[in-house]
Amino acid sequence: MRIDGWEICEYVFPKTQIDKLRHKVVIRNNLIMLAILENL
Repeated sequence: MRIDGWEICEYVFPKTQIDKLRHKVVIRNNLIMLAILENL
């Protein structure tokens, strides 16, 4: 059985909290990608 970070988080936190967390991570990653692309 493979346990990734999200499975652990979903076990520890309620689902709604995780969706917010995941959303924040996605937004942050997108902003980092934009910053990298602008610096190329």
